Amino acid sequence: MLPLKKTVNSFSNPVEKKKAAKDLKVAVGGNPETIVSGKKNKTRLNYLKRQIWKGHKWLLVWSDSLREIRDDRLFELEGFDDFESFCNSEWGYTPQYANRIIQTGEVIKSLPAKTQLLISNEKQARELGAVPVSQRVEILEEVATEGTVTGRAIAEKINQRKKEKPENAEFEEVKTSTKKTARIIELDETGCEIPDSVLEDWHRADELADSLLKKQSEMKVAIESGINSDDVIFKELNQSDIATIKAPREVIKQIKPYSVCTTCQGHERKKCKLCIGKGFLSKGRYEQCVPAEIKAMREKK
Repeated sequence: MLPLKKTVNSFSNPVEKKKAAKDLKVAVGGNPETIVSGKKNKTRLNYLKRQIWKGHKWLLVWSDSLREIRDDRLFELEGFDDFESFCNSEWGYTPQYANRIIQTGEVIKSLPAKTQLLISNEKQARELGAVPVSQRVEILEEVATEGTVTGRAIAEKINQRKKEKPENAEFEEVKTSTKKTARIIELDETGCEIPDSVLEDWHRADELADSLLKKQSEMKVAIESGINSDDVIFKELNQSDIATIKAPREVIKQIKPYSVCTTCQGHERKKCKLCIGKGFLSKGRYEQCVPAEIKAMREKK
């Protein structure tokens, strides 16, 4: 492939000019395998950003695109000193969330191609990633046989198998005063353990928000592509309508859990005014309503 730094017009030979135009077209929107990776190329970065917007539908694409931006430091092309600041500015991702998406790709790659199709969201992969690679296929297939594959169903299956075969289970042990109980510890985005009292509602909210955000992203990509492609069926729409499509995203984010409530800690939540009975807070409510000194104490743990 010809270097992307050369523009099409820099070639006088018609044959070379045609080849340069073809290469540039591939780089902008073609097969990602034909684009040179590992170079700080603005065209490549823009391509990966588009892949991430589409990636809410394809987790592995989403994960691999984020990993390449991080590992090749492509975020520096837009003036950012670190990957975390870039992700927060571009998509509103926290450092923990961005890294979880990247780890999701590793979990998916550890599965056979056919089984990979059972993983459709980050929550499923996170739960599955808590067990050894050798157990993942069997757990997924059992969950799929029994019903819908959700993060909660995977977690329950893991706990069930642990109880049935404790001598073979490779889980973290949490010590208590009387006995050892093996279980999976789940943390919120600030590093605080999510109490069992809110875990079920946390999972429901997390999965619903992810599902709605995925649908909203797909709708935005489809309409934005239609407008930009000058497709006749989108003639009544214009660029200002894209802002309207983006608006529901902020509403949906109020459903997605971010932090265990800093007032009730997830206990006696029905009377708590901060979390309004949920036991947990969205990112927006956490940032706007929790005092700075409480945030500092929570995030220091």
